Amino acid sequence: MQNIEIDPNKQYLLAGDISASMDFKDPKCSGLTRYEYMLEKFKAFIKISEDYDPDGPTIILFGEHVKVFRNTNLAAVESKLAKIEFEGFTNTDKVIDEAFKLHKEEKTELKKQGKTHPGSVLMLFTDGAPTNRAAVGRSIIEIANAIDNRDEFSIIFLTVGSIASDLQDWLTMIDDNLKGAKYDIVDVKALEDITFLGAVKGALTD
Repeated sequence: MQNIEIDPNKQYLLAGDISASMDFKDPKCSGLTRYEYMLEKFKAFIKISEDYDPDGPTIILFGEHVKVFRNTNLAAVESKLAKIEFEGFTNTDKVIDEAFKLHKEEKTELKKQGKTHPGSVLMLFTDGAPTNRAAVGRSIIEIANAIDNRDEFSIIFLTVGSIASDLQDWLTMIDDNLKGAKYDIVDVKALEDITFLGAVKGALTD
């Protein structure tokens, strides 16, 4: 991996999966549920992103619904992260679409001010199993074909816990071989193996 500087002006969106499967204990999660295991790193990543996103990161919780907390910080959302009601679906496509909608709104506003959007990075903390895989693929392709360059919008899947082989195959496909996408905007990493800076650098250089 080449040495690169992390752009201090990028917009960071950190999305945490609160679907029902995140409430299961997983052998790879040190005796914890997937959500409990995820939460420590999720909070750490939020705290670090505060140093890199001048407006404060956007925090998103998603399962059946998508809940957005824009331009915030860990202190403001920590109590919400501790009191989760798990939901029955994993609508990953909806959180990706919502994140890109927020990006486009910011891009339009900055353009009115004569400024260029520095780019957005969406980090998806998830056990990796979306309810509708085809819809996720379509969302990624639409975004990849709508942006002006590869660095404008990046999606990093940070997988939590054990991943079934068919799901791993699908994740590898959207990472490395998604047909019809103009740009490769997806990176997939195991949460236990990655740091905040490692995730961002990997998304920008892989």
